This record gives sequence, structure tokens and C-alpha cells, in this order.
Amino acid sequence: MLQEFRTSAKPDHGLIEIYDSDACLTDPDATDRAREHVVAGTGPQIYLHSPQGTAPVDILLRVWDGPAPPDEAWDAQGEAHLSFEVPTGTVVIRAFVPEIAGCIELPRPGLYDARLSWRGRAAGARQEADLLAELVTADGVAATETVCATHQQALEGYRLDLWWTAECSDEDD
Repeated sequence: MLQEFRTSAKPDHGLIEIYDSDACLTDPDATDRAREHVVAGTGPQIYLHSPQGTAPVDILLRVWDGPAPPDEAWDAQGEAHLSFEVPTGTVVIRAFVPEIAGCIELPRPGLYDARLSWRGRAAGARQEADLLAELVTADGVAATETVCATHQQALEGYRLDLWWTAECSDEDD
């Protein structure tokens, strides 16, 4: 492994965006596809859909010098493969809280193969449902704050493994 970057972020309306630093305009068609399939990409953008938006999710981005090996210790509940264009070499992770959850400089700009896997999505959704149910009966500001604080555990996790495959074409410039 060449690099590893960890962060956590609260999804913005259920979405986490991972993108090349020059590709920061949201693509509505891709966000719709992510809501249907958990993950969608546009080339320089990757969208992750979380079934909740009240608790943080853990994000691990790893860069490899070749295809990422399988990780038996990571009990993934789903996986997707896509291509990721990073012509600037800088990847931004954006969410609701914090808005920019992180930035990472890749070893080199270019086209990357990506394997995105996830786990804990059902647990995250249950935690949000429990939070909303308890908020209905919370009496006062202090009780509401206590309920919210008890439902902020990061139960959901996403892992993005990248490995460089080619230079970006000149058309992308």
C-alpha cells in the first residue's frame, strides 16, 4: 500500500462526495444512481449514498501500487467497481459535517481503478430510526441534546481502494 487516509463525515442528505479537486459541481443523475445502487461515478466524481444522515460514517481511502488485494478482515456487505479520473492528483471528500472531510494528494494524477466496499448500512439506518423515535418523546432542549448525543456512533463504513492505471487523456485538460 502506498497511502492511507481515514476520516469520518456526516452525510449531506445521505450523500458523501469524493471527487477530483477540479470537479466540484454535483451531478444530479449520478446522485440519483447512487441512491439506487449505493455508489455511482461520473469519472472525476464518486457518490456514496448512506441510508441515514444524522450520524457520521467512517471513510477509508487507500492507494495501491497495483490492484488492491482482498481484505478478509473487512467484512464487506457490498462492493462496486468503477473508474476514477483524477487529473489534478488531488482528491476531496465532501459531506455535510464537516463540509470538507478531507483532501488527499495521490502519488500521481491519472486514471484509477476503484473498488468501493461498505458495511454497517442497516445498523446506521436503525440508529437514525431510533434517534427519530426518541426525539418524539424527548421533553425539552436538554433531553433532545442527550438523545442526539447518544445516537452519534459511526456504525457505517466505506472503503475506497484505488490503483493507478493510466495517464488522463489530453481531452480532459
